[in-house]
Amino acid sequence: MKFVRGCGLVGLAMAAVAMPVVEDLSLPGPYQPGFRQVTVRRPNNSTFTAFVYYPATANGTNAPLDRSAAPYPAVTFGHGFLQTLDRYRSTLDHLATRGYIVIATTTEGGLFPNHANFAADMRHCLTHLETENGQAGAFFEDAVATDRFGASGHSMGGGASILAASADPRIKALANLAAAETNPSAIAAMASVTAPASLIAGSEDGIVPPSTNGQRMYENGGPPRQLPVVTGGWHCGFQDVSSFGCDTGSLTRPLQLAETRRLLTAFFDLNLKRDQTRWRLVWGPEMVGNPQTTTTFDPGARATPPELTREVPRNQRATFDVTVHEYGPGPAKLCARRRGQPLADLLDDAEHPGSRRRREPGRPCGRRGPLAQPEPDDGHGRLQCPLERRRRDADLLDPDDAHPALVSDARRRLAEMRGFLARHSRALTPGCHTLGKSAETFRRRIPL
Repeated sequence: MKFVRGCGLVGLAMAAVAMPVVEDLSLPGPYQPGFRQVTVRRPNNSTFTAFVYYPATANGTNAPLDRSAAPYPAVTFGHGFLQTLDRYRSTLDHLATRGYIVIATTTEGGLFPNHANFAADMRHCLTHLETENGQAGAFFEDAVATDRFGASGHSMGGGASILAASADPRIKALANLAAAETNPSAIAAMASVTAPASLIAGSEDGIVPPSTNGQRMYENGGPPRQLPVVTGGWHCGFQDVSSFGCDTGSLTRPLQLAETRRLLTAFFDLNLKRDQTRWRLVWGPEMVGNPQTTTTFDPGARATPPELTREVPRNQRATFDVTVHEYGPGPAKLCARRRGQPLADLLDDAEHPGSRRRREPGRPCGRRGPLAQPEPDDGHGRLQCPLERRRRDADLLDPDDAHPALVSDARRRLAEMRGFLARHSRALTPGCHTLGKSAETFRRRIPL
């Protein structure tokens, strides 16, 4: 992937950090894909048919729901113009195997679709899942994470997903495929989308070119936003089979679908499952270094300098100044980590302190010193000592292995947080520190 445009990551490094093995998210997840037809009722009591794809204990229609990790995030999906849902089956099944409930309306499949009604039906699908979740004896009773809804779709359905997200605050993440302009305008509606958005497109799309659709949607939206353009990707390459009037591209369909699965899974995992191990794939080095996709992106924060590396002799102290301009709707984070510790792990620790492993029996968490034995480590650079021990600066930082970094936290959305700028200094301890509603200058003093 070419580094086209972006910000939100700054590293102040004294030592190389080991790169973790990245999971291939294009492969199926741990669940079997189940499938069932449902009837969705609108507020006016009219009904329509939708299909639901969900984590199951067996592959097939009406297979038993796998409740082992419920409740699951849910995504509403919109089909393309004159397209049936079976043409997206591999992608919808894939999300089900990855722990998502995907509901897709069958409405507006004719020659003269009403885009506003289509978007409304996509929202009604989410309401249907909310109702099922709270209804005793329902198939999806207590199985839907109703606070973690997403929206997706292809072509016309991608544009409708923008209309739905702009009007529905329940939608916390938007990731669509070759989104097409709609009536009312999806381009205009992007200005009202508050959820993190990934507008996936194909560079050789002959039906919905990115330059006149995805690029304009991206430019009219606010951060966190990204426009991943799959090199050689084409409009119908996002479907399992082509239909009359389809285009072609230089990328093979299997490779384009694999990249589609990877991009959707990583983005939804980060923003709906709040899995910070996906940060690298969505905003970090793996996103920048992906050779299959060129991404324009804007996470909502700008750091100055964008990158700083300095060698510091042992037994000396170093000061690093970083100015962070937080212009997006969510706060940034400044993180100090131990050498070899993936940044995503540290972010996950900060968000979910209970997930940190307990120290091994018999291995003390004593003070650090020149002759002290290393504290226990869980294999990922994370100390297994209690959380309060991580707040001690000199005790927990090994010589020559501190690596502070600044990242944009695309999950957190706070309203009316634009254009502030302030400066102050603070001494950071290991762990992640959330910036306030303004840009701040932090001074990091590291004992080396």
